[in-house]
Amino acid sequence: MDIFKGINDFIIGLATFDFSKLQEVYDLASMSPTGTNAPASVAFPAASLWSASQNVALQAVAPVAVTVAGIFFSMELFKLLQRNQSSGIDMFYSIIMTLVKMSICIVLMKNMTVIIALCFSISSEISKNVISLTGLEVSQAEDLNEKFKDFYNENGDFLGLLWNALVAMFGNLIMNLAFTLATIICQLRFLEIYVFVALSPIAFCTFCNSEYKNIGVSYIKRLLALGLQGTFIMIVCYLFLVIVASFSGDSFTDPSQYIYAYSGFSILLIIALFQTGGWSKALLQAN
Repeated sequence: MDIFKGINDFIIGLATFDFSKLQEVYDLASMSPTGTNAPASVAFPAASLWSASQNVALQAVAPVAVTVAGIFFSMELFKLLQRNQSSGIDMFYSIIMTLVKMSICIVLMKNMTVIIALCFSISSEISKNVISLTGLEVSQAEDLNEKFKDFYNENGDFLGLLWNALVAMFGNLIMNLAFTLATIICQLRFLEIYVFVALSPIAFCTFCNSEYKNIGVSYIKRLLALGLQGTFIMIVCYLFLVIVASFSGDSFTDPSQYIYAYSGFSILLIIALFQTGGWSKALLQAN
C-alpha cells in the first residue's frame, strides 16, 4: 500500500495547480517598461534596459533624427515658397509656423522617453485595476486531493496508477511549457518596447513633415498596442485561472480526465498568449 500511496501523492503533486507560476506572469505583464514598479520576484532587468535604450536613442539615434528633421524642414520650406509666390505677411506667417513645427519636433525628440512613459501609464493603470479584480487566491471548488485518493482506493490498480502517473507527468510538462512561454512572450514584449524606444527619435522627427507624419502616428499606436498587450496577457491568464478553479471532483469520473482537461486548456493558453499581440494591434489598428 505504501507504493500505491507514493504514486498517488506523486500524481496529485503533478496535477496541483501552481499559483506562483501565474503570479510571475502577472508581475511581468503588469510591470512598467521603466522598471519603477518591478516587484522583487521579477529578475528581468527592466530599469537597466530602459536606461540603455534611452542612451541609444539620445546619443546615437537623436543626432541622425535631427539631421532628418532638418531635411524635412527644408522640404516643407521649399514647398511653401513654391505654393506661395507672394511676399509679405502671409509668407512670413507660413515660415514662422514651419519654424514652430520644427521646434516642437525637436522638443518631442529630446523628451520622447517622457512621452513614451505616458503612453504606457494608460496600460499600467488598466493593469492595476485588473490585478485588483482578479487576485490569485482563487482555490479549487473541492479538494481534488481527497477525490483522487478515494478513486484510487476504490478503483486503483498498479498498472492504472503507473499510467495515470505518466499522464500526470505529461500534463505537468504542458503546464510548465505554457507558463514558460508566457514568461518568454512577456520578455519579448519588453525587448520590442526597448527597441522602439531606442529608435523613437526617427519616428518623432516625421511629425514635422505632412507627408511622413503618418509614420510617427503609427509609431505611437504601436507603442500603445504594446502597452495594451500586457493587459491582454493578464486577462488571458485570469480566464485560465477561472477555468482551473472551476474544475471539481464531480466533473470527472477518472482523475486522468482532469489531467487531460488541464493539459488541453494549457495548450489553449499558449495559443491565446501568442495571439495577444495581434489582438492589441487590431484593436488600435496599428501596423
